[in-house]
Amino acid sequence: DLHSFPTRRSSDLDLYLMGLFYGTRENNKLSKEYFIKAADKAKALNDKNDLLLIYQTMANICIINSLEESLQGYKWADLAYELSEDPIDRHSSISLKSMVAFGHNDKDMFDRCWRELENIKKANPHVNFWMYSLYVNLGRHAFDGDYDQAVSMCDSISEKVGRLYFLTQIYKLKGDLQAENTALVSLLKAKDERNDDISTLTVNDINQDFQLKMKQLEAQKREQFVQIVVIVGIVIALALVVLFFFRKKLL
Repeated sequence: DLHSFPTRRSSDLDLYLMGLFYGTRENNKLSKEYFIKAADKAKALNDKNDLLLIYQTMANICIINSLEESLQGYKWADLAYELSEDPIDRHSSISLKSMVAFGHNDKDMFDRCWRELENIKKANPHVNFWMYSLYVNLGRHAFDGDYDQAVSMCDSISEKVGRLYFLTQIYKLKGDLQAENTALVSLLKAKDERNDDISTLTVNDINQDFQLKMKQLEAQKREQFVQIVVIVGIVIALALVVLFFFRKKLL
């Protein structure tokens, strides 16, 4: 069945959306508070699907936060993995963890995630693990020293903040200080522009767009996509680096 979170009481959805809203604006304290409240409600209802979505989103947001905050991404990705009951969800949770490792230039952790992702793919040869393949393979090329290929792959990232984030990390890993600083300045500018764009939004604006998108998708079956995190309209550009949770059939 379609992921049930959006059809719950509006107060439950508001908690999740406010966590997402503040997270994309890098207000980590408020974002975490709202997500924890949403998680507590999901736990009270024994709803593993909602809880999985919340943990994956928290890990996702942590990827582009400050280094200290982004370390929390390991925790949320691990919690999401524990709740994952199908190979695609497990693959998604580990992919998120690999992206946290990439952001910290933690090759050992990235390599462990890579091996586990490969094992999941081999054990499920008929499953198309397209989700996150761009980001994980980009990280693989960067850690292997194939920086030109990694930079080239960034052209496929349509979301500006995400693209600049990965370019900054690649140049940092390469040791190209000038290119890293240039990308970083552009990244900070893009974040400011993003925040200006959403400064007038309220949770009701986000909720309305979210509900509209869900009505368009409610005929789709659960196996056709992973937990939905995408908000339509301007919020879709809020720079969650791996905020592409639709499966191929929905594209």
